[in-house]
Amino acid sequence: MFGTVLVACVALYAQAAVVYAWLFMYGARRDDVSAGLSGTAAGATLFSLGAVFLTADASLWTAELGARLLYAGSFVAVGSFFLVALELSSAPRHALVGRVVLVLMALGFVLSALGVVHVPNTVQPGMGHEPALTRLGGVMLSLAIVALVLAMLALVRAWSRRAGARWILVGSAPGAIATIVEQIARARGYEPVFALTILGTVLILVSSWVQLRRFSAVGDDLRAKKAALEASHAALLRARDDRSRAEHLADVGELSVVLATEISRPMASLRRSVANLDAPTVEAGDARPILDEIDAETRHLNHLIGDLLVFARPSHEERRDVRVSVLVEDALRDVRAQTRTAVPAELDVDASLVVRCESEALRRAVAQVIENAATAASGEPLVIRARPREKKELVLEVIDPGEGMDTAVRKRALEPFFTTRPNGTGLGLAIVARVARAHGGRVDIESAHGRGTTVSLTLPRVTEPVPEARS
Repeated sequence: MFGTVLVACVALYAQAAVVYAWLFMYGARRDDVSAGLSGTAAGATLFSLGAVFLTADASLWTAELGARLLYAGSFVAVGSFFLVALELSSAPRHALVGRVVLVLMALGFVLSALGVVHVPNTVQPGMGHEPALTRLGGVMLSLAIVALVLAMLALVRAWSRRAGARWILVGSAPGAIATIVEQIARARGYEPVFALTILGTVLILVSSWVQLRRFSAVGDDLRAKKAALEASHAALLRARDDRSRAEHLADVGELSVVLATEISRPMASLRRSVANLDAPTVEAGDARPILDEIDAETRHLNHLIGDLLVFARPSHEERRDVRVSVLVEDALRDVRAQTRTAVPAELDVDASLVVRCESEALRRAVAQVIENAATAASGEPLVIRARPREKKELVLEVIDPGEGMDTAVRKRALEPFFTTRPNGTGLGLAIVARVARAHGGRVDIESAHGRGTTVSLTLPRVTEPVPEARS
């Protein structure tokens, strides 16, 4: 019956050692209490396994192995428990003492494994008693008892400050008292009966309760921090939306000034042209220049209104997969139709590139870049190329051989309402930048005065194009 109890203790301690080791290795942070309890349970496993071998009616070799495991487990358990006590008592100033104790207990483990701690001829199979100690073994075991007493005193000192220390002290007290009583009994000639093997289960059960409470507290703390982070994130989103609205209102205010300025000039020209047409002295042949001026101003107004609508009103177009080659060809066709010029261009676009986008908005943005480049090129051919970049990006470049930009102009080129053209609105590249950001991309400009300009659109690409990608 007693042998069955010892085997059950071995299983309990071994399982506890594995669980605490798992908590130490895979927890949110490295917890020294879990590591110490794992070592304590491992030492108790060795101790109990040694007791099983000593009580078994087997060979002398088995009993000798049991004696070595018995004392080796004692030193491992005491050294590990000392670390638990130091950690729970929050006594970092005793770190040197902890290292000394660990060294001594490691030495005791090695001596026990070598069979130096006990007297070999006192080992008898099936007797169920611990063998006699050598003088060195007595000294080492006495040091272990002193370390155990120091650990208990550390827990006593932390009684009022740490609930975990109180529980561990209560759980370890029966085993510690049994160990001290057994050593006193041994010194007076009485034989110990492995009381520590059974009473150590109290510590394991109590320490499990302590760890559950500690991890439950950590979970509560994490949940509270998660709620605080979610509240902060919501506040940040609100602040971002408020700032976006404020910036948009500021843009609308500036837009009103630009709108009034830009519309007043062509409207005055239109009124003047209509008045000239209404004059009785105008012949039919003289009306053609006036009509051409009206047409030019009307197209300028339509272009201005279109840019204003795109800039002020976000797109809600459904996104779909589109081949970049098709996107570029459509944009180039739009520019040629709008400007009524050939716009020579050399295309070097990877046919496999696909982008998930709001096709109308992105096509207008690409067309805007091509139109700007064609204006700067003054009839010279453009270079339009697209290629993959890194793993999930593509870059579309529009290169013109024009005069280029100086540093001051290049830095402000993407700002709304900034323009160097007499009839420009300053919204073209600003719209391009906004569309690129909406698609998770960006716009970069490389230019130098007299060396042309390269406008690059970097966008996320579809790495596995779906069959219905527009082609």
